[in-house]
Amino acid sequence: MNIDISPIIVVNTESPTDIDLTDAIVELGDNNLVLSKDAIKALSVKPKDKIAINYWTVNSETTFPLIGRAEWFGSDEGNKLTKSGTISFRGEQNKVLREYGTSFKMEKFKDFYKLTPKV
Repeated sequence: MNIDISPIIVVNTESPTDIDLTDAIVELGDNNLVLSKDAIKALSVKPKDKIAINYWTVNSETTFPLIGRAEWFGSDEGNKLTKSGTISFRGEQNKVLREYGTSFKMEKFKDFYKLTPKV
């Protein structure tokens, strides 16, 4: 009898307003993003789902990063979530996000999640 002992990631069925984002943390590494279990739950993703980072500009002045499932941004472009809760995030992507910080908390913003530097 074969038993699958791979990590189980639960897909979120709660509405976004019901989710506690206190521990929804995203850490930027040298070549990847590490998502906490609560961040994964908030995004309603499972391994192999694509996650994207986009940037929102307010009044042509303030820009901040958003995280979400690739399809939320109307795109198929994004990086696949691994079983360990990371996504590859190299080169220019990493460099641009690093300008905003390396440790982020997630906050609900429209249909996405805003990445706010964790202090």
